[in-house]
Amino acid sequence: MEPSLRFAMTIAEAVSASGLSRTKIYELATNGRLTIRKCGKRSLIATEDLRALIENLPQAPIRCRSLTKPAADAA
Repeated sequence: MEPSLRFAMTIAEAVSASGLSRTKIYELATNGRLTIRKCGKRSLIATEDLRALIENLPQAPIRCRSLTKPAADAA
């Protein structure tokens, strides 16, 4: 994995990069799963912290019916 050029991002950038909502970002921080750091008035999230969070989320089960339902023509 190549290093990111940016070490940190704002909350809005983290929302955009991750697809998570602003509320979910703050919820994860409140629960201790994500660290928000302060620099003056700016709230920053380390890029690697966000990446690690996303990489450690559980895999979603596949629920596509077309993949699990046998084709009618297969008989």
